Amino acid sequence: MVSPGNQTLPGVKHKVIGLVSGGKDSCFNLMHAVANGHEIVALATLTPEEGVDELDSHMYQSVGTALPPLIAQAMGLPHYSGIIRGKPVEQRMEYGSREHGGEGSGREGDETEDLTVLLRTVLAAHPEATAVSSGAILSNYQRLRIEHVCQRLGLTSLSYLWQSSQLSLVSGMISSGLDAVLIKVAGIGLKEQHVGKSLSELYPLLMLLQSKYGLHPAGEGGEYETLTLDTPLFSHRIRIIESEVVVTDPEPNLVAYMRVKKAELEPKAGWVRPSVSQLRKSLRIGQYQQPGAEGLDGDGLGVFKLVHKAEVEDRSDLNPAECDSHENSMEIPFMEEFEDGDTGSSNGDGPKPDGGNDSDGARKTTRGLRPVTTSIRRMQGAKGPYRGPKLPPTASSPQHEPQSDDEPAEFSLVPPASSLVTEDPNALRFVNRGRWFAASATGQGEGDVADELRAALDSVKAHLTSKGLSLPVDAVHVTLLLASMSDFAAVNAAYIKYFGTSPPSRACVGCPLPGQQRIRIEIIGFDGRPRNRPVGDRTALHVQGLSYWAPANIGPYSQAVIVDSRVHIAGQIPLQPASLTIAPYPAACSPYGHQAALALQHVSRIISVLRCRTSAGGGWEGSLEGCVAWWARPQGCGAEGSKISRIAWKEWAETMRCLDAPVLFVRAAELPRGALVEYQVNLHTGRPGYNHIVAADDDDDDDDEEKEFDVFYSANEMFPGSYREMAEAKSPARGTRSIVFFQSALVLRMPYLIKSFLNQGSECDILALRVYHRGELPDDVPMLGRVMGAAWTAVPVLDVQDRNGVSYPLALDVLAV
Repeated sequence: MVSPGNQTLPGVKHKVIGLVSGGKDSCFNLMHAVANGHEIVALATLTPEEGVDELDSHMYQSVGTALPPLIAQAMGLPHYSGIIRGKPVEQRMEYGSREHGGEGSGREGDETEDLTVLLRTVLAAHPEATAVSSGAILSNYQRLRIEHVCQRLGLTSLSYLWQSSQLSLVSGMISSGLDAVLIKVAGIGLKEQHVGKSLSELYPLLMLLQSKYGLHPAGEGGEYETLTLDTPLFSHRIRIIESEVVVTDPEPNLVAYMRVKKAELEPKAGWVRPSVSQLRKSLRIGQYQQPGAEGLDGDGLGVFKLVHKAEVEDRSDLNPAECDSHENSMEIPFMEEFEDGDTGSSNGDGPKPDGGNDSDGARKTTRGLRPVTTSIRRMQGAKGPYRGPKLPPTASSPQHEPQSDDEPAEFSLVPPASSLVTEDPNALRFVNRGRWFAASATGQGEGDVADELRAALDSVKAHLTSKGLSLPVDAVHVTLLLASMSDFAAVNAAYIKYFGTSPPSRACVGCPLPGQQRIRIEIIGFDGRPRNRPVGDRTALHVQGLSYWAPANIGPYSQAVIVDSRVHIAGQIPLQPASLTIAPYPAACSPYGHQAALALQHVSRIISVLRCRTSAGGGWEGSLEGCVAWWARPQGCGAEGSKISRIAWKEWAETMRCLDAPVLFVRAAELPRGALVEYQVNLHTGRPGYNHIVAADDDDDDDDEEKEFDVFYSANEMFPGSYREMAEAKSPARGTRSIVFFQSALVLRMPYLIKSFLNQGSECDILALRVYHRGELPDDVPMLGRVMGAAWTAVPVLDVQDRNGVSYPLALDVLAV
């Protein structure tokens, strides 16, 4: 066994099966697995059938796979091998059934299933194993299939190289003591004489070819494959005694590989198994980490520094209205200033994340979203962009005087609430607009919490089935409200039974639900059945492995789902990606700045991967549609959470060029894993939607699908005491998302006026309505939902604030399509 030693590191520690092809990536990932505190118990390899050197596989390296038994011997581990018998039958960027996971969800005859057979064999001999290590870097195809098999077998995927910058990754391999030679070449500029040369020797050439031709320096485009001869984990070095070079395709770009006829192990004089601390140092994990800034890198560290700077400059002006409005403010300790020369270019936490760029040579200098057209309607006499009413301190109170008889008649368009038709607030609500639909269900407080969730989901599932729709196939995003985060694990265990591959994205928060209720759920979905011509196949980013990139999801949901030009990103909390833990609160400063910067860094990295041209559904810049920013204040934390969350959002939004996008700040009772912040972000790709494509002439379709259309931001006063922030994708992109703040719940007695205002100048129909409210739900909400024709969901919270920190008793999050 390769044991990590005694160093204490955060997170669950696993007994690991190492998938090794013999190449540099799989062996380097083993080093990172040990450096993160895991223990390697066995190695496993899939090989071609006997007599076959090279195999046309989308999934596995086949050249050099006769050498991994020597690697296992060098590491003192047992080795298991299996035969690649399947073919790449399922070649979509999705594997398995969306209807269900677990047994039977794979594709018979696909080469992926050979991995399932091999891992079952290893597990029979090593039932203690709980994780699998693999060397996936940029290949979504390979990563999601490995993760699918792991999920079916109850294993955790360890893929620390995922989304690493290729040049820094190769450089890190060389500097760590990994020695690998090229065993196959198939890229422009690589020649027969390069076969058998070491990676360190060819590194300058790889940099040259990358800058000249766009070659992937880590070989992610199939330009070359490697054979690992040595790493610090090897007690012996592999020595190739006899080999020959076989040319399989001389032109236009040479394809050649090395056939190893004989190899042996030779002892390494004075070798001592490296400790975890030694490995972490050689791999540069945490080497440049700023105290109190764990996991931050690049833009994330930049946001953190800007937040800190803004807080230091502004803390003397801090007042209770700018903090949690119902609690006393307090003095906030802050970190010492960073030195001006500290650019924070890398946090040193393993290989630097690549951010989803096409290649290192094509790295974009602009990291923001696509510039948008901002249309700011001003209040009469106002100067500068409208940012909502600057209300007096009493505006935070939910109690306001009713309108007088002298007010215009247009403010009394409906009868008083007492005469309205009532609606059961616990009933299932469902609305569909074209191919989009929304459903809202509330738990009944009966049975245990898992039963309550099942009852809610079963009611939605049955209704969708009656409409010819499918919950696991058509659901896009789920908002899950829990009365207590102590129920999180039990809810996940029940929730996972309803979804298979590429589940919907999800945001989960703890809210003060009324009475005995423990569950509320909102589902946004899209009917994916082909009609005439489908638009932009539904694509999901569902990363389940541990890495340095961004957190694997801590539940059965995707990081993001794209369909019909809309991007729904799961709520992001500040988990450390490599351990799925929250960093300890620093003793000398507020924890909110670090957590907000890290959560927003996760959002940035997800967006980068989604819009990368090599990603399914990518190739767009897009615009932000809106954000719901949650903060919590558990016992022992100060009242600065709201303020810091807003500052972090402002700094991040400026970096991403979406400062005017609608944003709502709400205080939750609890957040998952005890997090202090969570950011729930939605985007629009700017591409034309379904309604435009099916109506367009065939001759114009290709041009329209590649063109991006503007998203307009606006902010305006609806009527005294309320205002709206809106993002609108004009036809043909189509769609709006509005956040409306109300100074008084009495305004809800004018639902027709509210609807008229929201629909003014819009071509869209209201689909879903979230009502964020302090205290009891106003009686007029059901009528408002009915008048709007929207599936409404009540979200009880502890505070509702706008971007200025002004508190309101009520806010609406309105989605129209």
